[in-house]
Amino acid sequence: MQVVSSIKRSFKIYSGLPKSIYVLFIANIVNNMGNFVWPFLTMLFTRKLGLGAEKAGLIVTLAILLQLPGAAFAGKIADKIGRKKVLVIFQGLAGLLFIPAAFMPGPYEVAFFVIISGFFWGGIQPVSRALITDLTRGEERIRAFSLTYLGVNIGFALGPLLAGFLYAYGIKVIFLGNAFSCLASSLLSAFFVEEPFNPSEAKNSLEAPVKGGLIDVLKLRPSLFFFSLIWFIYSFVYVQSTFGMSLTVTDLFGELTGAKVLGSLMTVNGLGVVLLTGPLTKIFEHREPLTAVYISGLLYALGFGMLAFVKSYLWLLISALIWTAGEVAGAVTVNVYISDRTPVTHRGRVNAFLHIMSRAGFSAGPVAMGAVASLYGLKLLWLLSGVLALTGAIAVLYLRQLEGSW
Repeated sequence: MQVVSSIKRSFKIYSGLPKSIYVLFIANIVNNMGNFVWPFLTMLFTRKLGLGAEKAGLIVTLAILLQLPGAAFAGKIADKIGRKKVLVIFQGLAGLLFIPAAFMPGPYEVAFFVIISGFFWGGIQPVSRALITDLTRGEERIRAFSLTYLGVNIGFALGPLLAGFLYAYGIKVIFLGNAFSCLASSLLSAFFVEEPFNPSEAKNSLEAPVKGGLIDVLKLRPSLFFFSLIWFIYSFVYVQSTFGMSLTVTDLFGELTGAKVLGSLMTVNGLGVVLLTGPLTKIFEHREPLTAVYISGLLYALGFGMLAFVKSYLWLLISALIWTAGEVAGAVTVNVYISDRTPVTHRGRVNAFLHIMSRAGFSAGPVAMGAVASLYGLKLLWLLSGVLALTGAIAVLYLRQLEGSW
């Protein structure tokens, strides 16, 4: 009962937002709750379609890599024709491509449609963030981004659980279920979300329309580029919550017990996000966004760095709570910082650039830290993660000083 009461109190902070934000919240739950294909992609190609691990890995990598140009393309055209239109189109096409994939006879035909769908899937998140910026102003933004972030995580928490039950019914059910969720989310956005895009409308001087491309904007607003580098570091570190953690729990507890421990830590992370998003949003609502991003880095440094010395399950749980708080503190404020400094004419492209930098960090983290762990052990992996996170936090302070001089 206390948990339910806490959740109810947390949701009070989201009252008074534009109707379209609530629709996007529901659309995010629907879209990510039906996200069956991506978490099970490797298993689908190896267990259901009979490919070897190497070929399945190549397909998964191509599908993820194609999300990056998808994000860039979506961001660019969203700035030209409107964010809502592009969100609806990309969500719809990402879903529609799963329908023929469900009925293809061989693994390579399925892979073709999955990889192309990845292109459109990559454009959904950055365009959605640009649309939220269009719909809000001032202190509404942190609450709006917080609510939609919560919707994403509720969907991600429920989706794999549902997919686990549907997996036994075969590949068609998985693909068609994902197609349905994408299309349902697209229709919600199409019919119930406003299209407020107006290049002449700016909430502050930094959002005033400018001419030129993305590079011109990054030159004009160097803080955006510098911040994207910080976010790359944070993403590089955060991905160790799955990659490095899986190595650590296996090393400490063995394969079978380690898998259960990892699952419980992911549950703690999911519950922590749901319970902490509202309170942390309230704490940072009236503060400068860089304050929360700085604290996020410190929590990452502590939560991940301490894993170099952790040997017990209790301390793994404490660590998970700490870095989960860091995740939430950064997630609810990063888009506010970007939104308040991005020209209204370039919101799609700047959000796409930040998304690409984040995905680059997620991609580089396992490769680089895997090499570190292999050569020098897990202790150095976590010490280095803590140092990198602390470096990112210090860079936030430096960015604040630089902004005062620009």
